[in-house]
Amino acid sequence: MSNGNGGDTPENNMEAVLKGINQYKNIDNIIMVADNFAFPRNKKLIHKIQRPIQYVMCGTQLGISRSYISLSRHYGGSIISVENSICYLDQFKVGDELTIEKVKYSINKGKMVKLN
Repeated sequence: MSNGNGGDTPENNMEAVLKGINQYKNIDNIIMVADNFAFPRNKKLIHKIQRPIQYVMCGTQLGISRSYISLSRHYGGSIISVENSICYLDQFKVGDELTIEKVKYSINKGKMVKLN
């Protein structure tokens, strides 16, 4: 933040999760505090994690990032915000709609789409 408006927005949070897993091999739960406005730079690493992540989202006044919703849906995680706790996103199917913090989403062709 001190580098002027936060520097570049992508974050290396998946690398941090992998480092934590390697350091503490017996953990079952992964909780990530995530900046809703900064998408994970290294989403391609998530397949190495092989565990659900609980994303505690910060800055969700305008809705929750579709990237985090999709990650949670694909890998069986959950989204936690001030107003909501959304679990079992992996059970939603194409055409299903869900409302998170007054923003409506749907699954279309495997991706989360903002409806309003």
